[in-house]
Amino acid sequence: MIAGMAALAATLAGAGHYMRSPYHTAGNGQGSATGRSAVESLCQGYGESSVEALADWSLIPEDEDPVVWLVENSVFCLDEDGIQRRLEEQMLNMELLAEASGCSCEEYLTETCGYDSAASYEQEYREICVNFLKTRLAVYEVAQAEQITVSVQEYRKKLQDYAGHYGYEEDAERFENECERDSIAMEMLYDKTVEYLHGGA
Repeated sequence: MIAGMAALAATLAGAGHYMRSPYHTAGNGQGSATGRSAVESLCQGYGESSVEALADWSLIPEDEDPVVWLVENSVFCLDEDGIQRRLEEQMLNMELLAEASGCSCEEYLTETCGYDSAASYEQEYREICVNFLKTRLAVYEVAQAEQITVSVQEYRKKLQDYAGHYGYEEDAERFENECERDSIAMEMLYDKTVEYLHGGA
């Protein structure tokens, strides 16, 4: 009887651990992330982009930045329509800011922001988007391959530090509300995986 109860308790404990694992909780708003959930979330904002062939990170030279090397040596399949939509959303934001300032978008970007033209801003913003997308996709692919995750428990432990880093020293709750728990957990996952690539995990 006692042995049976012990076995049942062990089974329930194991089930509880599974229910709390990032593979079960990622994406439900509690503050957890896996490589897969991070890629899925990323694609919501940038379209169906993916890593076609991830470079072998065990070959990264010691004197190279591992993330830069990984991006430069991997092959990506980018959703150009998704990137274009992102760019159009940003240009709409610029137009709204220009309207609030009482000038045209071209004037706002050249006279207020210091760009040569609206076209040069568009080009720079697109390059930023592409680099961000490739970097995140590559790092999250490593997280998937190495089963690197961020659990709810880990998220709670790191939350205050991240709140302070992003300017919410006195209000971690507002940080969660404005930036969303799972998005914050994705950032934690990115940093944790980068640390792994640097040999710190």
